[in-house]
Order: sequence, then structure tokens, then C-alpha cells
Amino acid sequence: MSKKLPEVEENELQIAQAGPGSMLSEARIKKGLSIDDVASRLNIRVALVKNIEADIFDQTLPDTYNRGYIKNYAKLVDLPVADIIAYYEKLNILEVHSTKMQSFSRGTMKKAENSMLMWITYLILAIFIGLTVMWWLQEDKAPELKAALSSETPIENTTNSNATDQLVETIASTVEDTANIESITTETNHSTLDASNIDSSEINTAETDSLEQNALVENIDAKDITTVESGDVALTKVVFTFSGDCWVNIQDALGERIAWGIKKSGYIMTIDAKAPLKITIGKPELVQINFGGESVDMSTFPEGHIAKFDLPLLSQS
Repeated sequence: MSKKLPEVEENELQIAQAGPGSMLSEARIKKGLSIDDVASRLNIRVALVKNIEADIFDQTLPDTYNRGYIKNYAKLVDLPVADIIAYYEKLNILEVHSTKMQSFSRGTMKKAENSMLMWITYLILAIFIGLTVMWWLQEDKAPELKAALSSETPIENTTNSNATDQLVETIASTVEDTANIESITTETNHSTLDASNIDSSEINTAETDSLEQNALVENIDAKDITTVESGDVALTKVVFTFSGDCWVNIQDALGERIAWGIKKSGYIMTIDAKAPLKITIGKPELVQINFGGESVDMSTFPEGHIAKFDLPLLSQS
């Protein structure tokens, strides 16, 4: 059986609900004082005056401070200090009662949570027991399955014997095929000997024609071959002169990288590549480029910024 919380008498609760704040507020209005006037004369904050009149007291402060504020306020508005303090103390009775009710509510919620946790535990335990029983029943059926499998063994033996008979027949047929192959090989050898009697003069004539064709190929002018190769790949000479350390990346018309990395100050790099070239330079102001005998104007690129361009430039193409 649950114990009932101690109840506060109805008249005490009604008195406590009134509180000292409403009495102080009425007295202040009768004296013609504003909240700002009270705060100024008591040397306290305006918000604190409002809280006192609303019966709101800071529970983190010692009770002596709250009593002191109420006493000074009662003296200011000419109210009996003892009566105001009595109302303040009865207000605490209501707060204690409210605290106990909150504690009782928390206890009820905690019991409900414990009850739910207990039911969840029972459910998990029931599932575990059910799984254990199912496993035990399956273990009992295992001998019956083994017996059923052993009863099927004669059928397997019969199948194996049939497979052995088929293997013997296959071997016999293979031996017969081998004999037929040997006879065919003998006939082929005889045919080969007959073919060897072909007139050797015909073979010599074919070899002579082949040699003449090779001679004609060798007589082709070597200059023509060189012209074709040089016509397919036209290389351009490009000279890079570096006046400071600079990073470069150069690709030819086929997309192959032919130069990259950091080039030191004073380095002169000469390349022969198929144009157009894709150029990337870290500091264009540190590089002079001669493309096919003509100087490239590098002043068009901003200093201190990476320059990406193709050679020849549009203005030079």
C-alpha cells in the first residue's frame, strides 16, 4: 500500500497562494510609488522588485537575503514586517508541498520504467528458451536422417556398377577408333610418296619468280621513302631560355609530355617537337621562347601567374 503525502490545510494554502507580493504591491500603489521608485530607494534592481511582487524568489540565494529584501520593502510602504514575513514563510509551505508532489510523480514514472524493463527482460528470456527448444528438437531428428541416408546406399552401389559398365564400353570403342586411325595414316603416307614425284622444274620456276619480285622491291629509290617519313612528321625547333627558377610542362601535338619539372636560372633548353605544342609555365616573366626562329612575346602574360598557351600563338600562326 502506498503512503499518502502529508496534506496542507486548505486555509493555509489559500493564504500562502496570496503571498506577500500582492500586499507589498497594493501598499506601494496606495503610497503613489512606482517600481522604479522602490528600486531606487532600496538600492536594488527593478527586476528584483518585480519578482518580489510576483512572489518569485531566487532559491539559490540564502533565505536571509530574501527575508531582508521583504523587510526593507515592508518598512518602505509602512506594512507590519512580522505579518509580511509570516506570509513569506507560509508561501514556503506551498513550495515544499509542490516539491513533494513532483517527487511522488518522478517515483511513479520510475516504477513504470522499471516495470517496462522487466517485461522486456521476460520477452528476451522467452525467445531464448524457444530457440533452445527448437535446437534440441532438431538434434533429436538427426539420427533419423542418418538412418534414411544409410538406407539409400544400395541404390548408389547399383549406380556405380552401371557407370563401370559404361566406362568399359567406352574403352572398347576407343581401341577400335585407334585401329581405324592407323589404317588411315598408312594410306596417307602412300599418297605423300606419290606427290613427291611432281616435276621439280615447276617448283624451281616458282622460286625464280619470287626472287625477281624481291629484286624489284630492293630497287625502289631510298630517297622516296625518306621523303614520305619526313612529310608525315614535321618537327619544329623551340628554344627556352630561363632567367630564374621556373616550373614548365610541355606536350607535343600527339599529347606526349616532352619536358616538365623545375628549370634552373640560366638554363637553355632546346627541343624538336611536332607543333602545335601545349605549354604551361609557372612564371612567364622568367622565360624567353624562340619558336621556329621567331621570338615569342611573353609580355602578354601577367607576371606572377601561371601561363597556359599553345605554340604557335594565334598572332603568330
